[in-house]
Amino acid sequence: MLRVSYQDMFDAFLRVLLKLGFEAQGARRCAQLFTETDLDGVYSHGLNRFPRFVSMIQSGLIDIQAKPELVASSVEISQPLIDTGAHNLSVSLPDEPLTLLGVEHPAAGRPPL
Repeated sequence: MLRVSYQDMFDAFLRVLLKLGFEAQGARRCAQLFTETDLDGVYSHGLNRFPRFVSMIQSGLIDIQAKPELVASSVEISQPLIDTGAHNLSVSLPDEPLTLLGVEHPAAGRPPL
């Protein structure tokens, strides 16, 4: 079995995403999520899914410029509206603390990056 290092896989994803027109920060986060998903053993949503993800971008089914819109929020959960954007970016937890009711809260249970 061919083994690919995390960095090699991440770099390959990043290179393709930037070539497709992703902004740098979104491309890095998306590449990280695809790489970590594969590393966690969820191959159906890692490397195996990436070619389909690319073809969906190229065919216009995924809008890489789309941003999630908050449709519901409470202290326990925030629910983004995921329409045509890159879904893994829409549902990943934010890097910055959440601001709920004017008070900042760290994302509960968030694994370190």
